[in-house]
Amino acid sequence: MEKYALWIPSWYPTSVSPYDGDFIQRHAKAVSEYEKIVVVFVKKDEEGIVTKNKWEAKKTADNLTEIIFYYHPYTTGIKIIDKFISFYCYYSSFLKTINKVIKELGSPSLIHTHVIKKTAWLSLKLKKKFNVPLVISEHWSGFLPEMNDAYKNNNFIYKRYWNKAFNAADKITVVSAVLGKGIQKHFNIQNFEVLPNVVDTSIFFPEEKIKNISINFLHISGGGIEKNIDQMLAAFAIVKNKGYQFILHLIVPDKNNIEATVSRLNLEDNILFHDEVPQKKLANIMQQSDALVLYSHYETFGCVVIEANAIGIPAIVSDLPVFKEYCIANKTAIFAEKDHPERLADAFIFFIENQALFNKNEISTRTQELFSYQRVGNQFHFLYDALLLSQNAVKDPNSLQ
Repeated sequence: MEKYALWIPSWYPTSVSPYDGDFIQRHAKAVSEYEKIVVVFVKKDEEGIVTKNKWEAKKTADNLTEIIFYYHPYTTGIKIIDKFISFYCYYSSFLKTINKVIKELGSPSLIHTHVIKKTAWLSLKLKKKFNVPLVISEHWSGFLPEMNDAYKNNNFIYKRYWNKAFNAADKITVVSAVLGKGIQKHFNIQNFEVLPNVVDTSIFFPEEKIKNISINFLHISGGGIEKNIDQMLAAFAIVKNKGYQFILHLIVPDKNNIEATVSRLNLEDNILFHDEVPQKKLANIMQQSDALVLYSHYETFGCVVIEANAIGIPAIVSDLPVFKEYCIANKTAIFAEKDHPERLADAFIFFIENQALFNKNEISTRTQELFSYQRVGNQFHFLYDALLLSQNAVKDPNSLQ
C-alpha cells in the first residue's frame, strides 16, 4: 500500500470553527505537495451546529485527505460526569476514525501531531502500536514564559503525557526559536528544528493599489489581550492629535469591547471595522493597505506578518525577539518598543513620512522565497525522508550496506 503520514492535530478548521488552527491546515497543504497526508481531527459540536449526534466529513484533494469527526456530547447536567463523557467521546472517536483509515490504507509510515495539548496520549499510543517515527510540531503560546499561568493551570496528568510525548518524539519542530526555548524551560528536550508557518502565495501577492489620500493601516487578530489593541489605539490617538491623516482597518471577531476605547480616544472617523473573512478576501483587503500593525505582548510566530509581507506591505510590530527572527528592520518591518504607545506612535509617523523606503517587490520576493508552500513543504519532506531512512536502517542494519 502507498505510504502516508497520519496527522492528528489538536486544532484544525471545521464547520463549527472555520478559523481555528487554519495555519495547521496550511502546513498540511504545503507538505501534501510532496507527501501523502491523512489528517484525522475530532471536534466537539457543543451547540449541535453540524450534528445532534455524530458525523464524519471527509474530503480528499490530490495528496491531502481531511477527515473531521463531529460529536454532540450527551449531557447529564452534572459537570464532572459531563466532562468525563465528552473526554471519552473525544478519544474513542479519534481511535475509531483512525482504525477506519488503517483498514482502508494500512499502517501509516509516520505519525505527525500538531500541538500536543490534547493529543499527547494518542500520539504515544500510535507510535507504540505502529513502531513508526513520531513528529511533534508545536504552535501553542502556552509554553512561552509570558504564558506561564496557562501552562501551570493545566492538569498534571496532561503535563505528564506532554513530557512523555516530547521525550518519545523522533523530531520536534517549532514555528519559532522563541517557542522552542520556551518548551525547553518546561521539558528536558535537547533539540528542536525551526520550521516556520507558511503563506499561500497563490492568494497573497502584490497587486496594484487604489491611491488614497490617507495612509491605510491594517490590524488582524482574534482580539485577545495578548494582541494589545488598547495600546495600539492609544498610539493612533497620539498620531491623530499630531495632525496626521490615516485609516485603521480592524479585522477582529468581536468589536464590542473595542468600540468603547475607540470612542474614548475620539477615533471613530479613523477606524473601519471588518468581520472575520476567508483568506482570499483577507488578501484583497491587505492589497489595498499600506502597512500591517501587530503590537503584541507575545507571539509564537505571527502568520499575518508574513501574509502582509508576501503582498509587499511592511509590518509595524512590537520589538519581540520572535519578530526579529524573520523580519528586517526598515526593510520588511518597523520595530516599536513594547508597552510604550509613544514609541509605536513614532513608528507610525516614521512610516507615514517615509513610506517610499519600503520596496513592495523586494518585500514580497523575500517572503515568498522563505515561507511559500514549496519551501516549507520541501523542508518537511526532507525531514520525513531522513526519519524513515533512519527507521529502516534500525529495522534492517544491513539495508545500507
